[in-house]
Parts: sequence; C-alpha cells; structure tokens
Amino acid sequence: DVTLSDPGTSGFVITWSASALNDCNFVRWQVSVGARLTDTWSSDPAGCDGLTSPCTSQCFVKGISSNTLYRAKVKVICHESSAESLFSDDSSDLLTLPIPSAQPTSVTVSSVGKTSVDIKWTPGALTPDCRFAAWDVELLMA
Repeated sequence: DVTLSDPGTSGFVITWSASALNDCNFVRWQVSVGARLTDTWSSDPAGCDGLTSPCTSQCFVKGISSNTLYRAKVKVICHESSAESLFSDDSSDLLTLPIPSAQPTSVTVSSVGKTSVDIKWTPGALTPDCRFAAWDVELLMA
C-alpha cells in the first residue's frame, strides 16, 4: 500500500508498506510520482531519491507543481534484477495546494460619509493558480 498525505504547494509525504525482501539483496527503494492530468511519471523525485535503507518507508517529495493531482508507486531495487519487486499499485490521488496570491497593499479609507466610504488599495500579484473572481471587502465600523 502506498499513501500520499500532508500536501503543500510544492510537495507531499509518500508512505508505503515495506514488502518481504525474500532473495533480494537490497539496493534501494525506487519511488515514482505521476501527474494525473499528463499521465507522466518521474522516478526518484527530489526528496525521494537515494533511499538506500530497507527500513525506510516514507519520504517527502519536493519541487513539484502546485494545484496538481498526483499519484505515486514504489518498488524494490535489488543487486539481482530478477529478484526486484514489481511496482506497487498506484496510490490514490492527492491534490497539491494552490499558491495563494499576494494580499493587497496600501489600503486607504477616505471620504467617510453617513452611508458611504471610499476605499482604495494596490492589488497584490496574482499567481497562475488564482482565477480572479471578485474582491471581498470588509469594513469594521468603530
């Protein structure tokens, strides 16, 4: 079993159940991560490379895209290739978090009347993950 958890904007945790090594002279774990939309796989991504202990059963993949569905699979690499495992079944999908846009700055309030007020601000930078819909403005009257 391979599970994905703790998503961030550029990574997540991969955990797997270590299988019996049997006749395998263990070399390393091979972790592959796939983006669901493009159906492309990357072997031994940053953070999950060089896993040379048979006791390891978790890694934190990093440097991947935000706001993207991913899945993962794991296999055992042995000195004798005929003793290597097949890849595990694919994990369930996990969505990395979107990168939030920057908050507005230079907020000013002017022309305060009985029933209206002028509010101005400088918009923060939008990220590719943001599909702008509307401004949400809140005013606290003291």
